[in-house]
Amino acid sequence: MPHRLRGQPWALTFPVGAPDGLADVLYTVIHQPPARPGTEAPRLLGMRTADEQADFLSHTFASLRTKESRC
Repeated sequence: MPHRLRGQPWALTFPVGAPDGLADVLYTVIHQPPARPGTEAPRLLGMRTADEQADFLSHTFASLRTKESRC
């Protein structure tokens, strides 16, 4: 997935197993926070948008309420 993040101003990456790289990224986040992800971020990462997640949870909850409780 790091290839999807390459070039995104809101994504700071470091090599796996590189504690110095992680420290550098954390230092950068503290002193120079990156831009917030835009509306394209969920699709770029293969995720649902906030609206799609809310819709999914609403439908799931509604379907659970209509089933007989087993408790």
